Amino acid sequence: TISGDSASGNGNNGIYLTNGSETVIVSGSVMDTNGLNGIQLDASSGDSIINNSLSGNYSTAIELNLGSNNVRIASNSITSNRFDGIVLGSGGVNTVDVTGNVIAGNGEYGVWMSTASNRIAVRNNQIRSNTQTGIRIQGSDTNAIFQNDISLNATGVQITFSSFSNVISKNNFINNTD
Repeated sequence: TISGDSASGNGNNGIYLTNGSETVIVSGSVMDTNGLNGIQLDASSGDSIINNSLSGNYSTAIELNLGSNNVRIASNSITSNRFDGIVLGSGGVNTVDVTGNVIAGNGEYGVWMSTASNRIAVRNNQIRSNTQTGIRIQGSDTNAIFQNDISLNATGVQITFSSFSNVISKNNFINNTD
């Protein structure tokens, strides 16, 4: 468990869990102004990222890659990162629960499900004022986007590159420009 810590101003990631770092809980911590990401998981499963503050990171607040599966991302404040709030990225990221977060003011996407990010649930989040898209689903299947407030983004939700069987239900779309 990593709790109540500050991982700020680092040249790379604030926190980096990799190669079998399993069932780690990161909670009540601050990860800001890092040279890359606030927190990155590579090949790390069963982890929880709960009730943290992630802002002003050079790239992304939270990035999951390379088979980081069964992860819970809940009740975080994810704001003002240079590119993205949350990236569920390369190498197959599956079964992730993104719930109850405030994801706002990021330079590109609020939540980006990149190639082969499947069985992701994005629910009960406030996703607002991200420069490009609130939620981008790219080449990813069988995801559920429901009961989110998605507002003031350039585009609320974008689905692209052969994404199949995604469900978008009971969201509030307010004042997105596209």
